[in-house]
Amino acid sequence: MMTPSDRAALREAASKATPGPWTCHPDERDHDRDAPEIVGWDISSQDKEIVGCEGILGCGEANARYIAAAHPAAVAWLVSEADAADALRAENARLREALAYAQQHWHHMIGTDSPAAHHQINARLIAALGDGA
Repeated sequence: MMTPSDRAALREAASKATPGPWTCHPDERDHDRDAPEIVGWDISSQDKEIVGCEGILGCGEANARYIAAAHPAAVAWLVSEADAADALRAENARLREALAYAQQHWHHMIGTDSPAAHHQINARLIAALGDGA
């Protein structure tokens, strides 16, 4: 899992990189043959070459497509989503803590020892948390 400082560094790097979208295309060379030979893959943004991956064999195309898909806007979005997920996890923890407290102290909150009233309050608290309870 990335730390907040890791994400901040990644966000900063993405903000300084060539904007996307990025595309990849084969780096073809004509060596006086019938057809050009693919010698690697290039990654570009708006016809500006970002990186050339000459000599990558085997899964070179898959790697080049992956790198192109991880352009700065995509990385920045993923980092923002990770930040939002952290905030949701923190909120979830607070809600679960509140529910645990309420479940332990509900008889004081409703002022009765009635099992039916306790069950009703407990059910409402659990329903408020949804399926995650």
